[in-house]
Amino acid sequence: MNADLAAPFRGQAGYDLVIAVVVSGQTPEALGKPGSKIATLRGQGDSPLAGTCHVELILPDKPSRDQIFPNLFDPARRAFCAQAGLAQGLALAPALKTALAGYSQVFRL
Repeated sequence: MNADLAAPFRGQAGYDLVIAVVVSGQTPEALGKPGSKIATLRGQGDSPLAGTCHVELILPDKPSRDQIFPNLFDPARRAFCAQAGLAQGLALAPALKTALAGYSQVFRL
């Protein structure tokens, strides 16, 4: 995940929300552990790049994980992964729209 790309922009552009789409199979707990890129963006830790962003993590749901893994790079799975991702995206859209409503500047990873 390239969450470290958002950190320098936090202070310069005033991003209050970072949306991170993660397909690596990591858990939210692992992504937000102390010292992680997500924790730094949330203002946890002593990094000079630490911000106070709200971070929305979008991780594959069970149907998507079933299509993506065990081989994330299998081209034969591409259409199935896309269909599962589209279904998940449509299901998440209303909640994400609500989350975005209060923010004027959003950094999307």
